[in-house]
Amino acid sequence: MKDLLSQKMGKACTLEEAISSMADLFLKKEDPLQRKLVARPSVKTQVAKRDVAQCTFITSNGKRCTSRRWLHVHHKTLRAFGGANTLENLTTLCSNHHRYLHNRAEAEGEDHLRPRLTFIEPSRELEPS
Repeated sequence: MKDLLSQKMGKACTLEEAISSMADLFLKKEDPLQRKLVARPSVKTQVAKRDVAQCTFITSNGKRCTSRRWLHVHHKTLRAFGGANTLENLTTLCSNHHRYLHNRAEAEGEDHLRPRLTFIEPSRELEPS
């Protein structure tokens, strides 16, 4: 990697420069907020952008979860109950809150759980936490 980057730069590069360059390339390819989008972005990418790549779960004290790692796309109305793969029906959850909601749904029954779920509304402008 160092040799390739050195050739591209026209001078010797350090290991730190090589690692930094690899990290930048990885983020450009994998981070939904930095990724260049083609004409029709996937719904999953649209959800990530709308939710600012952050969990949208609202805790009982009214605060939004700050997690930006291990994110999943969650159907607000489950597909088994007729929920579609649409921007309006999808939200971003961290793995802990995703698991929590599904475990709670199993324990209490989906119909009992649905009215109490709270997420950030897509129409609200969000600032990263």
